Amino acid sequence: MFDATHRTCLILYALVGALLLVYAAGAFVVGPSMTSDSAWGFLVLDSMTDGAPFNQWTEPDPDDIAEDHQTFQAAWAPGQYLLPAAAERLGFTLGAATNVVTLIFSALGLLGWHRLYRAWGFPPLSCAMALAVIAGGKLFALPFGIYNGGEVLLFGTLPWFTLLLWKARALRPAQAVAIGLGVVVLVFVKLSGLVFGLAALAAIAAPDLWPSPVVKMRRPVTAFAIALVVSGAFYVCWTSRGWTAADVQGLHPERLLTHAAAGVSAALTSMLSLGDLAARVFTGLNDPILPSLDPIYIAASVPALALLFFVSRRLRPSFPDYLRFALTLSAIYIAVLTIVYVVDGAIIVEDRHYRPIGLVLLIGVVHVLAAVRGPGRVAVIGVAALSFTYGVASYANHLKENLAHPRSERGFRYANLSRPVLDFLKSDPSLVGPRSVVVVPTPELRLDLRHARVIVGDQVQTWHGRVDRLTVVLPNKYLEDGSANWLLGAFVDYDQAKWVKHSFEDFTWFVQ
Repeated sequence: MFDATHRTCLILYALVGALLLVYAAGAFVVGPSMTSDSAWGFLVLDSMTDGAPFNQWTEPDPDDIAEDHQTFQAAWAPGQYLLPAAAERLGFTLGAATNVVTLIFSALGLLGWHRLYRAWGFPPLSCAMALAVIAGGKLFALPFGIYNGGEVLLFGTLPWFTLLLWKARALRPAQAVAIGLGVVVLVFVKLSGLVFGLAALAAIAAPDLWPSPVVKMRRPVTAFAIALVVSGAFYVCWTSRGWTAADVQGLHPERLLTHAAAGVSAALTSMLSLGDLAARVFTGLNDPILPSLDPIYIAASVPALALLFFVSRRLRPSFPDYLRFALTLSAIYIAVLTIVYVVDGAIIVEDRHYRPIGLVLLIGVVHVLAAVRGPGRVAVIGVAALSFTYGVASYANHLKENLAHPRSERGFRYANLSRPVLDFLKSDPSLVGPRSVVVVPTPELRLDLRHARVIVGDQVQTWHGRVDRLTVVLPNKYLEDGSANWLLGAFVDYDQAKWVKHSFEDFTWFVQ
């Protein structure tokens, strides 16, 4: 006979499994759309398939568009395109290959977070509830509608790395090597995995420095050595070869406290995708209420800190090791991202960037709040129900939107292109040839133009030289907001008065 707690766990596990299967089935039947970030990775993959060196993509040379050159793509990790490429080699279309990767890493993540939460000593019911919260959230459902590359890969690898680190926290030599390799895997799937990996490593070693009455140096020195080797190799092999989102663009010390406070809020809102919901309400409309979510996150930092204080007090007697690790990891992780904002890195405060520490903190928050009674319990259930409803509804909405968008020959959906425009674009023979160049507004459009020489027109730079035929394909909104004039003017060796314009539905062709 099962007791009530065991039955509740089974129901929650069944709910999680059902959500995973339903999300996956919808993704395979309808086909996912693709973000521009992921599309850049697949441009690199196509270039490598055509003979380019590892992680380099081929495009017309800005100094002479009649010639090609290759660029190392340092902004995104290679795992987001290499893993789907492995599935594509098995005969899947690119869209189906991304679904295979999404399903595998979503399942791996659910299993891994459960194993990790249990390794920290939390009871099965708390773990089951935490998994239900994860599976019901929008950030879990998202990659089944829109392939988001490194986000879903990181979700699937983080718990297993953290579990390895937790079990190897003695940091003996063989363990240090395994942990270093684990950080490399995190970086392979998403570059920000380096931040989590090194922050988690520091959180493991920190207790030997403080608040221990006796300072022990072996683990801190080992942790520092791992961090030095991995980050040094990362710089030499990767960041020194191209632009990344963490590159210094300026200095804004006034952001130090505000963005640190916002980071605390984002870590907690990421558990339930509430920041994403707020973005839809306040910044996602045609006439946005706020230019960014920064004020919302900053204002929410006070209740977020109060919640963390309440949870910490309840957890300290029973889960001191977990609590010390989770809080130290969160503090270091938030500090690093705050520095990125201070130096004007190309990222913003949003749930997905803080989700790694949100998932670590989630089990503690769930365990404590599950024991709340009275009006507080009603509020907790209400917020959880809101998150679940938003997550499922957002998935259904993505499915509906994807059905209305054309499917490419490679199995994914175009989010901003109609079928007639896609067919017309692919049927124009003038776009293909060694002396032709076509300019498209987003990188995913390049994926169906396999044999054309393509420039993605979201790059801020000038282009020199001439070819026999230059075609610039732009959505009509570019004409309305003035972006078209800027982009056409970027081809400095062309007479701006001689563009021949052709309109087709909601796109316009400019040809010389």
